[in-house]
Amino acid sequence: MAKKLFPNEIWDTENGVKISKTRRAESEKGNEPAKLKREIYLSTILRNAGHSVWLILEKKNMNLGGRRPDAIVDGLFAEMKLVTGQRKKIWDRLVYATTQSKDYVFIATDKNYSVQNVINTIKGKFMKALSDNPKYAYPFEFEEFFFISCDKEIHRIHLKEVWNAAKIKVASK
Repeated sequence: MAKKLFPNEIWDTENGVKISKTRRAESEKGNEPAKLKREIYLSTILRNAGHSVWLILEKKNMNLGGRRPDAIVDGLFAEMKLVTGQRKKIWDRLVYATTQSKDYVFIATDKNYSVQNVINTIKGKFMKALSDNPKYAYPFEFEEFFFISCDKEIHRIHLKEVWNAAKIKVASK
């Protein structure tokens, strides 16, 4: 898919991950080498788990409906985020990611957060929003995301299920 979208691009390979040569050059010129390094780190985890990962151009992919996904993973657009701070930052990254990709979202952390910790944080955010505004609508264009724990395990979290559980809990109060 990446070759079709960007037929004139040259692709480097690092740790089995395809990286747009233009993307790498633009990243190294700007102040984003650390961002590219994080994305390569996350992409390598995905690649080691058997996924096909292409880190695509960031500046020149505006023909994607205004979205700017970081990568193509297994043929679908993907956004990648690394959370190094508090667990509540996962919510912020999800909110931002919904503006970048409708297909896949991968959020990793270097902290020792369990999947249940992450689910509880998201459920708490949903419950607060629903308590504050009963007409609050589901805020994401995707129904699930992938959480990469500090041990490099990939966990699928079904946001719609967490959303439904939050609605039931708020309604029962």
